Amino acid sequence: MDKKKLLRLVLPFLFILGVTITACEQPSGVDELEESLSDVPHLNLIEGAESVVASVNKNRRTSNFTIQLEGMEEQSGIEAGEYAAFCALWDVPINSSGETYGNVSLHSIENEPYWQDVNYLVNQVDRYFDEHDDLSWLEVQIALWSIMDHKKFDMSTIPDEDLPSYVREGGYSRELIDSILEDVDQNNEMPDTGMPGNRAFYAQFDEAQDQIIIIPGSGEKEKGFGVRFRNFTSSAGQQEIYLGVGDLGAGANREQKHATFSQNGSTSIDFAYNPGDDEISASAGGDYVIYSDLSANMPANCSINDVDRAELWVAARDAGTTVSLSGTVMGETFSVSADGDGVNQRFVTLQNIDISGGFTLSADLALSGTFTDGERGKVDLILGCPTL
Repeated sequence: MDKKKLLRLVLPFLFILGVTITACEQPSGVDELEESLSDVPHLNLIEGAESVVASVNKNRRTSNFTIQLEGMEEQSGIEAGEYAAFCALWDVPINSSGETYGNVSLHSIENEPYWQDVNYLVNQVDRYFDEHDDLSWLEVQIALWSIMDHKKFDMSTIPDEDLPSYVREGGYSRELIDSILEDVDQNNEMPDTGMPGNRAFYAQFDEAQDQIIIIPGSGEKEKGFGVRFRNFTSSAGQQEIYLGVGDLGAGANREQKHATFSQNGSTSIDFAYNPGDDEISASAGGDYVIYSDLSANMPANCSINDVDRAELWVAARDAGTTVSLSGTVMGETFSVSADGDGVNQRFVTLQNIDISGGFTLSADLALSGTFTDGERGKVDLILGCPTL
């Protein structure tokens, strides 16, 4: 029997038996559940992401959930990792206590007029949190439901008993929700020229609530050059700076140097591209590394003059650890933090940039907790070009 058909038959009985399924809740009847699980329009299935494994956990800080995605093929352009997510439907349940779901399909909604409002809101969500100190994930979730056409959501007409319990019981600000909706309505056709540059993807679940997945940056770039500050272990000599072109992984065209990062403290770091000397440089804790002859080693489809975007990734993958980075990049102030207790990967992006006159990043890298061997804690800054 088809999984969705089976789900439609058993869900009402699961709730009668008291099974705890959290988050976006069930509609009031079987007919509504059938309608909720119907096909969603204007989705573009991503090659290599037709059958993904997704593990779902509550976030309830800056998103409804964090979802660990695994099993994407290289051609999908989506890396395995943990991403922020929001409910795509308000009346269908999902188990968000570490439940793992298989056969999840990921879909692009980019450049689809039908999804224009969702794409804009997701692109701007980090800005909303920066501008409104009292903004919570719940206002963002309600705003997203309010602009999605495939399942209408209007709090003024839906009976309270039909709303998800965390909406009925949660404290949220209608003023903040209206502020987001007003911005979407007035500016959804404006191209974003700076941070954050998030992208929305639609994840379809056979056995549960669909999700709007937030993936950082454009994702469509040729990796030009960058820096990695890696292995934040407490053992001397294990911290390193990787500096180079293309992929910064093992065997890449790069320079590297052992560095010192303050454990449970802050270290000043910097990264720069100098067009006059055709080199990139980086330092941390007094340790300095230079990569020269940059232009001669750039990827074939990505010259210095073509570079138009940068992605800054911060990761902390050991429980009880935190990696935070704050400073300026090309004159833009930023602050981003990741912790190993849930949000283990965060990002900041710049788009539509011009680095022909140079590129600089100056920041303080703050670490807390005990980091194990391997790339369990790291910071990546990658500059690149649009793919052809």
